[in-house]
Amino acid sequence: MYTKAKSIEDLISKSPYQEVMEKVDEMVSSNTNLERHYFDNGKTFSAISYGRIGDLGRKNYAYADAGVININTQKNFVGLYIWVNGGDGKIIEKYADQLPKSAMGKGCINIKNIEFLNKYEDIIKQVILDVDKITIH
Repeated sequence: MYTKAKSIEDLISKSPYQEVMEKVDEMVSSNTNLERHYFDNGKTFSAISYGRIGDLGRKNYAYADAGVININTQKNFVGLYIWVNGGDGKIIEKYADQLPKSAMGKGCINIKNIEFLNKYEDIIKQVILDVDKITIH
């Protein structure tokens, strides 16, 4: 779901899941040294982003400034997108036996509410730490 915003704060304020967005943002911020910024390609994707996929050699110029880790609102959840290895999902797949199948997309974790976030907080933190270990700072 695309949300036009002017900043991270504006993006969060427009989300129907503000509390979830804030907590996921804090969780990522606390567990990575990647630079935090707002990303918006102007038509299909806007997010709170950490790092830049262009730093990993990605050639898609429309998304070069998107994050290695991105947080954005979807219709029924907040998505935590991981763009390491072209978003192939392998980092998240390592935790498939610890997360509900409905919470996993290719390269993303679908966070439906605060209760879900609290229940799976340790696993989500580990995913973030895994990304942080393999990215350039």
